[in-house]
Order: sequence, then structure tokens, then C-alpha cells
Amino acid sequence: MKRAKRRFSLYRISCSGKGRSQSSLSSGVRPCFEGNMSPHPLVRTVLGSLPPHDLGMTLCHEHMSMIFDVAFCDPDPSTEHMSHCPLTVENLGWIRQHPHLQSQAEFALGGKRRWRNDDLRSFKACGGRPETVLLASVEELAAKIKSDIREGTEEEPSVSCGIIGEIGTSFPLTDFEKRSLQAAALAQIDLAAEYASPPPVNIHPGRNQSSPAEVSRVFAEAGGHVRRLCMSHVERTLLSDESLFDFASEFPGCYLEFDLFGNEVSYYQLNPEVDFPSDADRIRRIKSLIDEKYTERILVAHDVHTRHRLTKFGGHGYQYLLDSIIPRMKMRGFSFNDIQCIFNQNPAHFLPF
Repeated sequence: MKRAKRRFSLYRISCSGKGRSQSSLSSGVRPCFEGNMSPHPLVRTVLGSLPPHDLGMTLCHEHMSMIFDVAFCDPDPSTEHMSHCPLTVENLGWIRQHPHLQSQAEFALGGKRRWRNDDLRSFKACGGRPETVLLASVEELAAKIKSDIREGTEEEPSVSCGIIGEIGTSFPLTDFEKRSLQAAALAQIDLAAEYASPPPVNIHPGRNQSSPAEVSRVFAEAGGHVRRLCMSHVERTLLSDESLFDFASEFPGCYLEFDLFGNEVSYYQLNPEVDFPSDADRIRRIKSLIDEKYTERILVAHDVHTRHRLTKFGGHGYQYLLDSIIPRMKMRGFSFNDIQCIFNQNPAHFLPF
């Protein structure tokens, strides 16, 4: 097949924490891990390993399929009838405001593969845990992580994981979540001796401003490589520029991921005390990081994990950052090099191992 001159990449990060994510694979999938024969870091994808320079513009935090029932909010009597409403144009306005009141039948990012594939084609055109896991030791959890990378996943043995994460945590941190972080660090240390560099790690912080630093310390104290760590959802957790700069200063090298683009609803169901940031807020805060010389540590994505955000159901789709946000970034003073660094160079440095 002829390779396009300009490539775009989309990486689903499977959840090992608060949610449960499943791969969406096309037929004829090639193994992600093809042996550790190369001394050069490679990006492991469901369609095979790629050299970093082959990535193109990349979003590092998206889901192809996901069950997120842990985030379901019990409706009050006045809205209970809407928690089972069909995902139609008539109901879409209400669903956008209250996505976490929706039942899994209508809410989960599952259903027909073609719904997701349609969005992925548009993107390209634009340029769980079982209960037994809760009782596992750090060593047992680390062994499972290493197996998923070395030998492939239980669900799809032909595909090996290309990242450790998304490691789900809450605030305050639970004992299991602490063990998960320590296991990720232990697995990263062991795998670093087998690969060209330590595998990348992604953490989902709790919904409290103290959480990113807390979970990063646990990971670092267990021996994890902070420069191979990405902190997700910084825009809804580190709410001021000062807290963002403080975190970046305390954990040099850690990637800062603004991964909730397209969420333009200020009411935050999962933490009602906080007003959810807009895309304008995200663009402004990314620009402030660029001005403080943190350009090389910024990643972006949508974290699509619900059906109503697909274009099939009136959502923005996976291409939204490329066709709607990059033009706005240019209007706000982002240079060509800034955009290339965020969308291309930073993923190409973070993902390979």
C-alpha cells in the first residue's frame, strides 16, 4: 500500500485503573511487538511497530472502545427518566450537559465499529479491572504489565501494549492505586533493560489539585522514570497557571497532557465544585506554558470515551483538534514550530521504547 506523504496517528490508551478499555482492531492485524531486535526505540501500535519519525501528527490519549460505568452518577428523581433516554438529536443537548447520568447502553463508547472508523477516517483526512486484580501484590501487577508488553494481551495475543496506562487513581489515593503506581514503576525498570528505553507511562490523576504531585511522588519513589511519564487531564486538575508551573518545576521532564479538548460544558458532573475549562482556556494555558519554555513537554488529545462525542451522534469526532483547534492556536500566536512540537515531535519522543 502506498504511504501518504503526511501521516496522522491516533493511539488508544487502555485503562488499567478506574475504567475498563477494549481494543478495536481491524482484521489482519500485525503484531505490535515484533521482537526486540532493534537497538532503536520504536512506537508499538496495533498495526505494527513504527520508527518515531514515521508517526506524523499524533494524539496520545484516545479510546476506541470503553466501559466507564465507574463514572455513572446516580440521577435524582427529577432526572431519572432521562438516564435511559436514547441518544437522539432531540436529547443530545441534555446528554451533553449530563453525560455521566447516561446508562451504559446508550453512553458507552462501543457499538458498531464503523461509527468509530468514520471518525478515524476524518481524523486521517485532516492530516476494568476484575476483582481478583484488586488483591494482587505489586509484583503480581508488574508481572501482568510486563506480560502484556512482551507477549501480548489476553484479549488479543497478537497485539502487545505500547504504553503502561492509563493508570487510574483517585483522591485520596487508595491502597490498590498505590500498588498500581508502584507496579508500573517496577515494570518500567525491568523492561528498560530489555528495550532501547523505558516504556512510557500515563497516569490519570484524582480530581484534586494535590493528586498529580502525590501520584508522581509515589511513582518516582518506586524507581519510575519521570521523564517517561505523562500526567493526564492537567486542565481539570491543576486549575491555576501557578499550580501548573509548580508541578512542571517539581517533576522536570514529565509530560503535561491537555486531553479534554472538545468538552465545552462548564458543569463538571464528576467534581461539581470545579467549573470545567473550555477549549479557549486550554489554548491560553498551553500558550502560557510555551511562554515559560515548556513547549517540549506538552501533549494534547480529546480523551474520547463516550459515544455522544463521535460525529455519528452529533459530537466533534477525533479530527476536532486538527480541523478546529490548530487554526485557533495560530490565531492566538502559536508558531508553526510550536504546533509541530506539540502534535508531532513530543509524541515521537514520548511513545517509543
